[in-house]
Amino acid sequence: MTKIRLIILIIIEIILIIFYTHNLLVKTSSNLPDINGHLFYLKTLALNRRIPFPLEGWETYQPPLFYLIMSPIYFVAFIKGFPILQTIQLFQIIIFLDFLALVFYTFAKLIKDSIMLFLTLTPFLFLPLFLYLVFIVSNEFLSTVIISLGLLLIIDIFHYDYIGIFNLLLFGLILSLAILTKYTGFILILTYISYQSILFISRRDIKSIFISILIPILLAFIFASPIYFRNYLLSGKIFPFSVSSNENKPTDQPPGYRTISSFLDFSWIWPPKLYQAKYTSVTGGTFFSFWNDDHQFFFIKEIPLNNESNIYCLITYFLTSLVIFGFFLSLLQLRRRGINSTINKISLFFSLYVFFLISAYILYNIYLPFYSTSKAIFISSVYVPVIFFFYQANNFLITKIFRKVFIILLSSVEISYLFLILKFFWK
Repeated sequence: MTKIRLIILIIIEIILIIFYTHNLLVKTSSNLPDINGHLFYLKTLALNRRIPFPLEGWETYQPPLFYLIMSPIYFVAFIKGFPILQTIQLFQIIIFLDFLALVFYTFAKLIKDSIMLFLTLTPFLFLPLFLYLVFIVSNEFLSTVIISLGLLLIIDIFHYDYIGIFNLLLFGLILSLAILTKYTGFILILTYISYQSILFISRRDIKSIFISILIPILLAFIFASPIYFRNYLLSGKIFPFSVSSNENKPTDQPPGYRTISSFLDFSWIWPPKLYQAKYTSVTGGTFFSFWNDDHQFFFIKEIPLNNESNIYCLITYFLTSLVIFGFFLSLLQLRRRGINSTINKISLFFSLYVFFLISAYILYNIYLPFYSTSKAIFISSVYVPVIFFFYQANNFLITKIFRKVFIILLSSVEISYLFLILKFFWK
């Protein structure tokens, strides 16, 4: 990384430290999702020194890694009389800032043009989804970070075009940590196996493909299988789920109505329904929880519905359009050129991950048809692929449009975006 890039990264980190610390010190919302269930899990581990039974509480079916990591922090905060919630949130902020530095570092190796690098990363270093996800005490945050680390490693492996035993072991460790944190980790495993299977079809290199699949998957199985075997012994299910227990059926919210129109309703786009879309549209609830805290988990005050909020929504529609364009552009390039280049290998892997993640999210919303399931928290691990597809779109358009014009246009949009982010999300 060049000196100028390092200096800019430090400046960005300082801005984010000020931003997150300020919001941490301001009184937080008590509307954090399932907070009592997650704190019960932490309390059981920290004070009773045991992993709770799978259906002992509302969130105790979750894999234990997040709670094992956070329980010592809970214990110390409890003994010293520190505010437990804010102490855990502070630790998550530290993890997240380190994670963002790694995101910057990885994409800095992939993107040689410094202007393109900053234009690509800026909207997502200040993404509203993370402005509140960092403060939510749940395994969703750690799951996102761990899966994203796996996807960043994929970029690194494809960039150097070398996998090696060390990288296979490292990726296997990440897979283990992912499925020990949340069931979403299995989507990363499915993506990896699917990618290697496609490689086998195109290359027919049985030995190397077999080793590439066997080592990380075997490692994940060795580390994670005891927990899932325990689930089966104690609950009769490998993947227990609280909603399947008669004692834990949700009674505090009415079910949403899931039809095809629930997924294809786009009436929320204009006029923007920042806080109402989630009640009628899965896509609307997902979109506005990606670019806004529409469930008001952390930012209690709503964004005022005025010209500024309309401009903000138009900006997010534009940025999202670029991401979607980059996704389909990547698929088109794959079809035309195959998977011989670094970019196309990354495109294939990320396209597979997005496909499996969105498919699982749709099935989840059908299985649990509540408005509270229509939120981007459940697909937050799409973060790294979204940045990559955004880069793909920008990299294509900058060659089709006069360079200076494109840079001025996108810079103007992103500066306006940052101004509104600071205004709306500074508590």
